[in-house]
Amino acid sequence: DWFTSMVKIFQDMLWTACFVFSGDFLLSEDADDSRKAWEHQLWYKNIVIPLICLAPLWFRFNQSLRRYIDTGKRWPNLANAFKYALSQTVTLSG
Repeated sequence: DWFTSMVKIFQDMLWTACFVFSGDFLLSEDADDSRKAWEHQLWYKNIVIPLICLAPLWFRFNQSLRRYIDTGKRWPNLANAFKYALSQTVTLSG
């Protein structure tokens, strides 16, 4: 369950890696607005960040279904699976 709580940390780690590897940390603050151009790219905003948000929810959804299959108990396993499926839908629709 800690994995789902660390989504913001994973996003921050990605932002930091992009900031360092792009070389933006070498630019002065008076530089033009072209810095951090990667932050506004399609791959960053519409692909990587949603994947980082969805991955923990997807793992927990599958884990809940697996627990249901292993134990045969509908409560709370299917309720948790529904909760994570709904969270994925909310994350995708923004």
